[in-house]
Amino acid sequence: MKTQIQLSTKNIITIATGVVVIVIMLFLGITLLTGGNTPSVQPSQANISLQDGKQIISLTATPGAYTPSASLAKANKDSILRVASNNNYGCTSSLRIPQLKVTQVLNNGTTDISIAAQAPGTEIDGICSMGMYHFKIQFS
Repeated sequence: MKTQIQLSTKNIITIATGVVVIVIMLFLGITLLTGGNTPSVQPSQANISLQDGKQIISLTATPGAYTPSASLAKANKDSILRVASNNNYGCTSSLRIPQLKVTQVLNNGTTDISIAAQAPGTEIDGICSMGMYHFKIQFS
């Protein structure tokens, strides 16, 4: 005996809506688990310099990104995170570094944030005020 299932337009719309909701929830879940735009690139050393015996880690905050998103700095050296921002009124105009208990509103121009010497292998993660945009500093 064969059973036939008849789908009405209402049932098809309900199923399609359910599938769309599931896909959106999966996307949001993956985005939250991976941290949105967590850097997957090789860390840059091009933004690292020395000034008055301190390591300067330069970063630029623009609407929607911190650049570079990953930096490789020298361990065991006092550092300054120097963040440049110009008319940036998005969520990247404020950053947090939870490991260092830093919350900083970025003014136009540059903002310096002191970072004490870090042990080799330490990674510091920074995020925007909404938790959407990230940057990472690795110390080696």
